[in-house]
Amino acid sequence: MKDIWATPSWQSGPVRLADHIELVALHSPRRRLSAGDIIASFDRREDEDEDRFERPVEDAFQELANRIDHLGRAVTLYPFELLSDEIRVRSDSFRENEDWLYLFLLLATALNMRDERKHEGLDGAELFERLSSEVASRYFGGAKDERVRTMVFGTARFHSAQDGGEPDVDSFSAAVNELCAELGE
Repeated sequence: MKDIWATPSWQSGPVRLADHIELVALHSPRRRLSAGDIIASFDRREDEDEDRFERPVEDAFQELANRIDHLGRAVTLYPFELLSDEIRVRSDSFRENEDWLYLFLLLATALNMRDERKHEGLDGAELFERLSSEVASRYFGGAKDERVRTMVFGTARFHSAQDGGEPDVDSFSAAVNELCAELGE
C-alpha cells in the first residue's frame, strides 16, 4: 500500500509538494505545518545544503496561495488558511457535508486508485467518476435540462452485479462507441 504520509522528493514539483503539505497538516496533532517542517522531512545526505530545499518548498507554498486565489467565492470551502510560511487547518472545517469534497479530492490524488481503489467497501475511482459526472451535469444545466445526460465509462465501468463488481477493463471501447451513438456520431 502506498504511504500517503511519506514525504515526496524535493524534486517532485510544487503541486505534489503542496498536496503533501495539506495532507500532513491534516494529519498533524497541531493541525498546522510550516515550511521548515517540510524541509526537515526531506530525505537527504547530511552534507547537503539545506538552502537547495528551500526553493521547492517556497514554490509549493506559492501553489497553495494560487489555490486560494483561484477558488474565488468558493474559498470558504477550502479547509486551510495560509500564513507566510505555514499552513493551518481552519477551525471551522469539516462541519458541513460540503466541507468534505476538497478532502475527498485531495485523497483521490494521493491514494492509489488503480491497485488499491477500494477502501472499507468504497470504490474511490467509481466515486470520483460519479462525482465528475454530477459536476459535468450541473455545469451543463442538470436535471432541469432534458438535453443533459451523463455516462460513467472510465475506470469505474462494471459488467454487472453478477460479476461481483469487478472492473470491466475491456468495455471502455464499447462505452466510447455507446457515447458516440448517443451523440449521433
